[in-house]
Amino acid sequence: MNHTTLLSVLSLALLAACTEAPAPAPEAPAPILQGSQLRFAPGHPQLALLGMATAAPGKAITVELPAKLVWNEERTQRIYPAFAGRVMAIKADVGQQVKSGTLLAQLASPDF
Repeated sequence: MNHTTLLSVLSLALLAACTEAPAPAPEAPAPILQGSQLRFAPGHPQLALLGMATAAPGKAITVELPAKLVWNEERTQRIYPAFAGRVMAIKADVGQQVKSGTLLAQLASPDF
């Protein structure tokens, strides 16, 4: 290596060592918790991530798929009468909570 190249490399190394490190960015103030609300100071970097837009109705999407409706067997209780007959009246609605012994339906049976 000649003297010019060596001098150039040493000069670059000296210049690189003399540069100052960039000053660290000032730390943003911590958010303030007020009850169930979180408040940020004005100019906080977190606020730059938030934006506002006007809501507008979207396009209706219709998709036709082959399907079959079935009872949820884990949530269905089958009720059978002790004898044959015809239901004359239903005394409880679907989804209605009932207690043990509550009349659910009135049957007419030719057996009795």
